[in-house]
Amino acid sequence: RRRIAQLDGASSPCIPFFSADGQQIMTVGEDGGTHWWSATTGALSFAARAHRGPVKGGAFSADGTLALSYGLDRTIRLWNVAQRHALAVLTGHTAAITSAEFNADGTQVLSASEDGSARVWDTVTGKALWLLTSDMAPLVDAKFTHDGSRVLTLGRDGTLRMWDTAMLTLPTSQLLALAWARIH
Repeated sequence: RRRIAQLDGASSPCIPFFSADGQQIMTVGEDGGTHWWSATTGALSFAARAHRGPVKGGAFSADGTLALSYGLDRTIRLWNVAQRHALAVLTGHTAAITSAEFNADGTQVLSASEDGSARVWDTVTGKALWLLTSDMAPLVDAKFTHDGSRVLTLGRDGTLRMWDTAMLTLPTSQLLALAWARIH
């Protein structure tokens, strides 16, 4: 075993994330900072302090072109990794965000929050596409299936719910017609 690089300058404490190809590292910290590093050389490529409070997590899109960070400030920051700048600030949750991830093709972000909701966001427009709520406790996690056809949400009370994303894309009139047909 040999040490490849040492990353100096990361926030302390911090949480590290590798890009899917293993070429980049992102660290997020309690001080609101987000840093990007070369996994080959350990050199710092970009740093930003965009959040107003501790950053609790982050992720890269599968192709490594986008990244996200989220935290206690109830926002998600979308980042263009190559151009080294924030693309959008996703707002709408009313409590701390507990998880966020990209779908397989990087066109959507799924977030979960202590406010008991999960949201699916469009990465191009930054707009919320779907709001998933129920009578459940604060959410601790949410995950896309690889093909994006379903979403799982996990409440702090241990309740796991599965959502069909195909149903979420139907117009309200079709959803009402399906509900009516199931009742009768």
